[in-house]
Amino acid sequence: MFAISLLCPQLILPVSNRPSTCLGIDFQNQITESENNVHNVNTSLSYATIQQAVDASETSNGHTIMIGKGTYCENILLNKSLKIIGEDNRLTVIDANFSGSPFIVSADYAAIQNLTIRNSGKYYPNSGIFVDADNISVLDSIITNCTAGVYFYHSNSSKVYNTEVKQCLYGLWLDHSSLNNKIVGCNISLNTYYGIYAGVFSNDNFFAFNNLSSNLYGFGFSHTSNNIVYNNNFFENSVHATCYSSINNWTYGKEGNFWDSHSLTDNNHDGVCDDPFFVNADNVDVYPLAGPICSFQESDLGCFITVVSDSEIREFECLSLNSSIRLLVSNSSLNQAIGFCRVCIPHSLLDVDNLSVTIDWGETIVLYQNTSLYDNGTHRWIYFAFLFNEAKTSHEIFIIPEISSLAVYAIILGCASIILIFDRIRNCVYQLRRLLRGKE
Repeated sequence: MFAISLLCPQLILPVSNRPSTCLGIDFQNQITESENNVHNVNTSLSYATIQQAVDASETSNGHTIMIGKGTYCENILLNKSLKIIGEDNRLTVIDANFSGSPFIVSADYAAIQNLTIRNSGKYYPNSGIFVDADNISVLDSIITNCTAGVYFYHSNSSKVYNTEVKQCLYGLWLDHSSLNNKIVGCNISLNTYYGIYAGVFSNDNFFAFNNLSSNLYGFGFSHTSNNIVYNNNFFENSVHATCYSSINNWTYGKEGNFWDSHSLTDNNHDGVCDDPFFVNADNVDVYPLAGPICSFQESDLGCFITVVSDSEIREFECLSLNSSIRLLVSNSSLNQAIGFCRVCIPHSLLDVDNLSVTIDWGETIVLYQNTSLYDNGTHRWIYFAFLFNEAKTSHEIFIIPEISSLAVYAIILGCASIILIFDRIRNCVYQLRRLLRGKE
């Protein structure tokens, strides 16, 4: 039996009445029992429904269930520690047909990945994923049209990564002392009330690199403390954040969040606004970012590079051939005259003590370049800016290892040695030719 938070009365507003494929509107991709499109990777057995695969006596904790493309009209009780993985997160759909929750997770160490999850029942506690367990993973999924996209009920050490949550009443809801959870890299938008809400002593959670846009409230905290909220982007929410009887951390290291309603003045050219952002008197973002933040992963080493910029980042790549970073940026509006980038680079990726920035192969002047803006021992932050005009609305930028004076001397010495060797070879050939002519 699910308890209801005293701070949140029962929700009675319906979710969207958009037709479900389970209602007979569109049967094109609906799965029939004869298809057996659900496979246990470990046992090689196939099933008609996801619940059958979970309930099967052959299915044990630690197994992986692969789900083929199609629409599955189910309410799944995930009471084993399984990985449930869809073939395609837009074409593998779990649809609850506006009744109950698509997923209820009651087993620790379960994972849900690469799925579209939609159409929960319209009353609390129905959710896209209702979590009453610890160490749960929700990855690379799309959750839409639910009372709550993901509801954590006394869940600890769980995570939601790279997931889109939209058009729900609550996007992500942490409640009843849900502790040490991580919400990272999610797009959370168009939710009727809160994009993310944490209440009832849900402390010590971590929220980073999320985009919260067009929600009534971006974040909401009630009776919580010591949550970390940083490197998130807040766009066009009616209210970006609310806090009631809560004190949380809105910065980490030397960076906070991007708030599109805040004054973006940055007179000292470091990519951080000059003035703090106040959620209220007890909750202050001391280092609000002067532009939205993006995160990119380098494929070989697996490390992340972050870029804060007021310009549009159209391309980003790490070039292993010459150990450099390449960006293609363009102006975000026709009247943008100057742009900037604040880049965080792992020490493991580049020699951060010898960096240089070049723009358009040297044709564009680099403004306010600072390659030692901040360093925490594992990462280096750098800053640079550039001009836009009618003739130049985009720039190709390289962050490259700077050749030291010692290296330059070594190159010159090497070239001189090569020239000397060739000169000696030429003299030997000349002397040999004279000798041969004398014999003739």
